[in-house]
Amino acid sequence: MPFKEYFYLTEQKNDFKTLTAEQKEKAMDIFSGFTKFGAKIELSKEQLINIGNTPTAAVKNTEPVKEQFPVIIAGHDGGVWKGTTLNEFLASHGYVVISTGLLSETSRMISRNPQQALQRRIRTFEIFQEKMTDFTFVDDSKTGLLGINADGMTVLLYQMETGVADAVVSIDGWEGKNNGYQYVTENKNYDPEEFRVPFMEFQQHEETDREPLQLNTGIMENLDYSNRFSYVITDFGHAFLTGNTIAVPDLERSVVERYRFMFNSIREFYDGYVKGDIEALNNLLKEKIDGNFLFERNKKVKSAEVEG
Repeated sequence: MPFKEYFYLTEQKNDFKTLTAEQKEKAMDIFSGFTKFGAKIELSKEQLINIGNTPTAAVKNTEPVKEQFPVIIAGHDGGVWKGTTLNEFLASHGYVVISTGLLSETSRMISRNPQQALQRRIRTFEIFQEKMTDFTFVDDSKTGLLGINADGMTVLLYQMETGVADAVVSIDGWEGKNNGYQYVTENKNYDPEEFRVPFMEFQQHEETDREPLQLNTGIMENLDYSNRFSYVITDFGHAFLTGNTIAVPDLERSVVERYRFMFNSIREFYDGYVKGDIEALNNLLKEKIDGNFLFERNKKVKSAEVEG
């Protein structure tokens, strides 16, 4: 399946209508806009077309397999294109990844009526959970949650409400920012004592003068019953964390290595805590810093003792 198909899905997310040729032609403009203003990478029309035509690891409308796999419910602030590379990577390691992006206007709703927006997203996750029994290839006794950007708040609150997951990952989630801290702690589902599974987060490296978006570690610190892993990767900002810019060709090797570190850390985290893979967990708990790849922070806030 070519990469552009994910952008067609993003265009269809509100009504599932068949796209016109003009809509298909413009579908990937959202990607070039994001790379330009978020990552300072300007793509030509030809480059954008080539990226869109690049084959992915996904196969469209394939037949279900008979084997059962652990499931990861993944929420992406925006279209599903934002997490496709990570999702395909996790799927290639034996997970069913169910991916959902925001309906249009939800981002604006977060600033105007954050609790309504959060409940909309939590309900979306509930619907997916209810549908699990329809999929014979899903082992829902082994479940992970993944939230990117605003959906970091969703996965935390959904876990506090349901306790459904074995492990939760947030990538530059708003729960780690001042405004998101307020939104989460004011939600009716917020109860850190009910969060009793391992939690991994990646936060952006660049600082901001905007007070609402500044780092706030309060929620992470309140998860007293969780084994917590928190990372800030040097020179790896919000756009790289949340915008799937690994899809841009000819990136600097250092950027690719940062993606590789993040993807492998998330895989080891899920392998260890969702699949119960002791080797993966031991590898995750090893010190990650070496002389060629430096991090501003690599702090295991609370680590489990691993017995194998």
